[in-house]
Amino acid sequence: MTDAGALRLPLPGQGRTRERFRALSDLAREDLSLARLAEGHADAVAILHEL
Repeated sequence: MTDAGALRLPLPGQGRTRERFRALSDLAREDLSLARLAEGHADAVAILHEL
C-alpha cells in the first residue's frame, strides 16, 4: 500500500482537502478498517510535518 503511494495524501491546510477526503473515501469503500488506520497514519504524518 505504501509502495503504491496510497498513503501519500496532501497535507491539511494546502487547499486540497477534497483530494485528501476522496483518497480516504476510496480506500474505505475497499476496506473500512484499513481506511481508519490509514487516516490515523496520515494525521500523524501531518502533525510531524508541522513540527
